[in-house]
Formats: sequence, C-alpha cells, structure tokens
Amino acid sequence: MNWLKHILISFIFAFLYSLISWSINPKAIFILIFGAILIDADHIINDIAAGRIKKPRKMIKRWFRNADRHTGEFHFLHNIEFLLAIFMLALYSRIFLYFFLSFALHIAADYYMKVRQTKSFGIKDFSVVLRLLNMENKK
Repeated sequence: MNWLKHILISFIFAFLYSLISWSINPKAIFILIFGAILIDADHIINDIAAGRIKKPRKMIKRWFRNADRHTGEFHFLHNIEFLLAIFMLALYSRIFLYFFLSFALHIAADYYMKVRQTKSFGIKDFSVVLRLLNMENKK
C-alpha cells in the first residue's frame, strides 16, 4: 500500500485513538502517524541490497508503480516477529505501545492488500520463521 494511504489510515486511527482515550496527546499522534512511514524503511534497505538504488528516479517510479501490489518480497520490518518484539518493549514504555499500534495497523493494511490480490490468507510473507521453514522444506 502506498505511503499516502498508510498516512491517511494512520491519521484516522490517531484521531479515533484520541477520541477513545479522551485526550489529545501530540506525541502519541505523531508516533502513530510517523510509524506508518518509518516501518517502510526496509523497502529502501531492500533496494540498496538489490542494487536498485543506483538510479533513484527509476527506484521511486518502481515504488509508485508497485505501491498497491503485493510483490512477495521479504521486508524484515513487516513481520509478526518484529511486531512481537515491539510489543514486548511496549510492556515497558508507552512510546513503544504507540509504535506497536502504528506498525500493527500498517502490517494489517499490507496484509489486506495481499489477501485482496492473491486470494490467499497465508501469512508466510509476514513471518520470518514461516518463511525460513518454507525455504527448508523446498530444499
């Protein structure tokens, strides 16, 4: 899903969170919205690793062209295990709770796009462990 949609969804979620919590917490709102962008840093790292960063214009065009498609490419921040690690940190810090909520919403939106396109509810694209087990089974 493209960044603008993630930001819009996160903004709506932050607004609803403010209504439910009966307070406007600027830090929480910022993290809930910023987290939607931050989690996509793994896309940039994947492009660097694949050598696609040599032509930034081409890379940006590819991002926009593939923004609403499920490519099946592994993104190390878009997985259940990373989300669990952030949740564990959220038990000790409210800031990580906001990051957890933002990342969970982002991953849920990406999962929705994946299900809509592939008609498959499989989660192996969103789990490091399942992806590794799948690779072992193919050997």
